[in-house]
Amino acid sequence: MATNSYRKDYKRKWISACRTLTKYNNNAKRLPIDQCVQSPPTKFQRVERQDKIDFNVDDCDEPLSPTTGINCSSDECDSSLASCEECSEQGDSDCESKPADLKDLLAGWVNQYQVKHNAVDDLLKILQQSGHSELPATSRSLLRTARVIDIGQKSGMEYVYFPLEQALLENFLAYPKTLRESVDCLHISLNIDGIPLFKSSTGTLWPILCGIMNFTPVKVFPVALTYGASKPHDLDFLSDTVRDLNTLLEHGLKYGDKILKVSLRCVVCDAPAKAFVKGVKLYSGYFGCDKCCQRGVWIGRVTFPDIHDLILRTDASFRDQSNEEHHHCVSPFCDLDIDMVKAFPIDYMHQLCLGVTKKIILAWIRGKKDVRISAQLVERISAKLVALRSYIPQCFARKPRGLGEVDRWKATEFRQFLLYTGKLVLKGSLPRHLYDHFLVLSVASSILVSPELAQVHLNYAADLLKYFVEKAKLLYGEEFIVYNVHSLIHLVEDVKTHGCLDSFSGFPFENYLQKLKRFVRSGKNPLAQIVKRLSESSGKIGQTTSTSISMKPPNNGYILGDSSCCIVVDETHQFQYEEKMFSCRIYNRSEPMFVQPCDSRLVGVYKVKEQNSCIKLLPASTLKRQAIAVELEHNTLIFLTILHQL
Repeated sequence: MATNSYRKDYKRKWISACRTLTKYNNNAKRLPIDQCVQSPPTKFQRVERQDKIDFNVDDCDEPLSPTTGINCSSDECDSSLASCEECSEQGDSDCESKPADLKDLLAGWVNQYQVKHNAVDDLLKILQQSGHSELPATSRSLLRTARVIDIGQKSGMEYVYFPLEQALLENFLAYPKTLRESVDCLHISLNIDGIPLFKSSTGTLWPILCGIMNFTPVKVFPVALTYGASKPHDLDFLSDTVRDLNTLLEHGLKYGDKILKVSLRCVVCDAPAKAFVKGVKLYSGYFGCDKCCQRGVWIGRVTFPDIHDLILRTDASFRDQSNEEHHHCVSPFCDLDIDMVKAFPIDYMHQLCLGVTKKIILAWIRGKKDVRISAQLVERISAKLVALRSYIPQCFARKPRGLGEVDRWKATEFRQFLLYTGKLVLKGSLPRHLYDHFLVLSVASSILVSPELAQVHLNYAADLLKYFVEKAKLLYGEEFIVYNVHSLIHLVEDVKTHGCLDSFSGFPFENYLQKLKRFVRSGKNPLAQIVKRLSESSGKIGQTTSTSISMKPPNNGYILGDSSCCIVVDETHQFQYEEKMFSCRIYNRSEPMFVQPCDSRLVGVYKVKEQNSCIKLLPASTLKRQAIAVELEHNTLIFLTILHQL
């Protein structure tokens, strides 16, 4: 009986609500009672309605809107109806569930996974047939694809330019507001490089990329895109970028009510691209070094044997072209108020990782008889590398591969070998004099890649690199001292000017180049395809947060502030602590893994024993420096501090 009474009361209020709405809409026809009064809900349906709208029918003193399910007083009824009619016109079936969010989610999903448009079209048809009639019918409408692409011609290439000031402001606004409000100057870097788009043709993309270096992650975006059968015929494709950059450096960037200063940190290029945009001789020329005036020596190739007492190039000597044999033409970058020598640093991604590190590995496995190691040693080193795969944390993009695949290694793999794994796998396998020589390069690189170590041990790293180049001449021959090896003695000066190696590396730009390459899906109008994909992709950059602390190997190794090593075992759930606490196995009494050229603990390499450990509770704030923890025989562990910027 109570249920019947409730149903009658509920039905009466809905009838009252319909009559009230009809009163305010004189042009509307009176609907039959069975259309304007819904069936009374069951008990479970009432609970669901209360969860969604937080509403109780029994407590309602005013008429209800059958369209919205909210209180509808005479003063607010017209506005409520108007808003609901507006939602209905936009295809929204419910005021609280916004299909626009579904559109955004779908668009983000398509951009993230680069789903082909014909697949998206079919998906949209399925969704429309399933009741989502508010969704657009085509992917072009969903992604708001640019319909008209204005492609010009410059330097014998197809050319598209994105105004630098507008592009810089849009990408700056993608960062969280708290980060934007904390800066008064934007430090930007440029990157110019060519990348082939197809294996079966010579079509090459030459983009001009810009990166905002103030924040992490670095935001990279294109300023200009050029595409043609080869590289540009001249440097005219740089003119628009240099003109707008000159204006920004002089007047700054307007952001709201304030003017942000803009500073050009550097122009990051590999050696061929750097010589091209500076208008100077290639690295294989006799005066190919862009840092010093040394004349190269031909020993089957151009080498640079001198190490000491070098005459360094300066901005004044470059602009005056005092060394005529070094120059081809006047670079458009000379119109900017920058140092034409220091503003073009050595890119350690190409010249150290892909250059020197690869060259020295190839010398061990394919070089002269004096330094070439046996096939058995190559297999042993490769087996050690593969065995380390289970110890490499997830923050590394790639796991180690054997030396048999060294021709297919990426720059990140050479960096991993140089800074971390090489110290382990070469010990006991590579001849001692070659191993000690490699450690000199590894230690110097470890110092320069770490912001903390570079500030303290910069001069020591300079001495190590000079020793490495001088010793390499004796071990590998004078023909080994090519441009990349010679550039090591100038690397420290770039670190003094720009900061640690990751502050001016090509890694973020190279990653973006691969992203641009994936935008191309056919050989028809590749530049237009890239521009359209760029018009579709947009979004905010999330606030960077510290990496979550893992208790699962191999991601649970850390180095503490007192240089002791630890492995996170478990997370404690005791509420008496203000900060999250972790149970950690602490390893004390660390020993150096090697003592030449220095104590290995200087560059974050520790050797510890299992018996010298204990369990302690540590707050999360102390677990900041992640490390690679490798278990060796005899209950011994090696901790390798991760030094490069993740």
